[in-house]
Formats: sequence, C-alpha cells, structure tokens
Amino acid sequence: MDGTYYVWYSRTEESVDGYSASIWYSTSPDSVTWSEEGEALPKGAEGTFDEHAVFTPTILVSAGKYYLFYTAVPEPFTNDNGGANGTRTAIGVAAADSPRGPWIRSENSPVLRPSDNPEVFDSMRIDDTCLIVRGGEYWMYYKGRQMNCTPRETRM
Repeated sequence: MDGTYYVWYSRTEESVDGYSASIWYSTSPDSVTWSEEGEALPKGAEGTFDEHAVFTPTILVSAGKYYLFYTAVPEPFTNDNGGANGTRTAIGVAAADSPRGPWIRSENSPVLRPSDNPEVFDSMRIDDTCLIVRGGEYWMYYKGRQMNCTPRETRM
C-alpha cells in the first residue's frame, strides 16, 4: 500500500447507536497523524438489503484485490434490542482494486443472512465480521444474536 496506513470505520451523525452509519476511511504516513479521506462505502440504494446502514467494516486483501465486509441494515429499521419485531441484519461485501476504492458491492450480497430458524444463535442479528486465512481457506467469524434474546446474549 505504498507505505500508507489505512483504517476503515463506522461513522454517523444521525444517531448515537451506530445503526445509521456508513463506512469511512482515513490514511496516515506514520500511523500517528491521520487524515480523514471520506466515505468509502455509502448506504445502499433504496430497496436494498443495506439501505438503512453499513458499518463495522473488515478488510481482507487477497490476490491483489481488497474486500470490504460489513454489517448491513435494511429499511425499515426497528431496534427492539433482540425481540422478534426488530430488523434482522446481514453481512455484505464490496471489492476494489485499491484500498481507496471505488468499492463495488457484490451482486451476490448479502454473503450471509440470519438463519430462518428462530432457535439458532444467529436468527436475529449477524454482524462484526472477522476474516482470517487458515490453511489456504478463508474463515469468517461473526457475532450472532438469536430471536427474542438481548444484546447480552450475543454469541460468536
């Protein structure tokens, strides 16, 4: 990345809970002094699975491409802290040839949706992706919350 440090993060000025954020990025020549570069990935278009918010980014670099995995929230959004009436989240991915973008959403997004089985740990919310390469395979870890459970009952 030409000696430049990059960081991607969630940013919003609409609410304090983050469920209205988009993804921004900053750069640094020395990892001490940072410059905000702007929005890396805006909220999705009307009617998409990520229309309300995109946040908690994770970057994976593979085969010369950059992959930005993120939590996606559709419209309408309701946060009932785990009840059956809240909005279910998903995991999306966008790719770019440069860490600066432009980021192109995958046509196959979301790449992970909540389970349709309300008894499963990730039937309500899935978010905060972490990707690693292990033994030549890509492993995705994420948080999941079951339908009718509170945020304190979130599991990996």
